[in-house]
Amino acid sequence: TGAPPGGRLHHLALSLVEFVARFPRACALAISSDGVDGSSGAGAFIDSRTHELFNRQVMRMNDMIANRAAAPVLQAIGSALPPAPSGHNLADLLLIWKP
Repeated sequence: TGAPPGGRLHHLALSLVEFVARFPRACALAISSDGVDGSSGAGAFIDSRTHELFNRQVMRMNDMIANRAAAPVLQAIGSALPPAPSGHNLADLLLIWKP
């Protein structure tokens, strides 16, 4: 079998959804400097409304986290960032903003 869709930053962003949902106007950005996270995308942006979007889609977030299948879920709700290969693999960046 192949690797699950998405990478470490998609998984990290999905894992933060419930935390970020507790704070109105909070957000998080998880992005890769090389513009590619695993098999798809460059990372993800989530905010305090992302949890609501999951609920509307009737998605089981914990199942997606356990199966490391974050990319399709984040893509379905518009939180995944498109791939943008930079050719430089320097670091990952995680920003969390809580007003």
